[in-house]
Amino acid sequence: MRAHCHDAWGECYPYAVDSTTINATFIQPENWVETLGNAYEEAMQNPVTGEFSTYEMQQEDLADNPTKTTVLYKMPPDDISSWVAIPVAVLGSDAMGLPGSWDAACKDLQNI
Repeated sequence: MRAHCHDAWGECYPYAVDSTTINATFIQPENWVETLGNAYEEAMQNPVTGEFSTYEMQQEDLADNPTKTTVLYKMPPDDISSWVAIPVAVLGSDAMGLPGSWDAACKDLQNI
């Protein structure tokens, strides 16, 4: 797009796996299954038991514990290099910043 004089940019979150809560809008059936064509059985995993969810399990968890954490396999690892190569995109991350000075030596940082 930039080659055609459009000042476009975006953000990408280039990770094959992430975690979120079961009530996240993008993993509701109308988005995750119907629009994006994903299947819970292949992508949504309970981080405690390792079991993959079904539609019925997702709906039950949503009713009983809407803030339950789930692990989500959302893209093939081989796709990551394509995402990070986009010249007008920034990378998103949930990483936490370190406390203290930017000039602090690693040996001086606490294990947080």
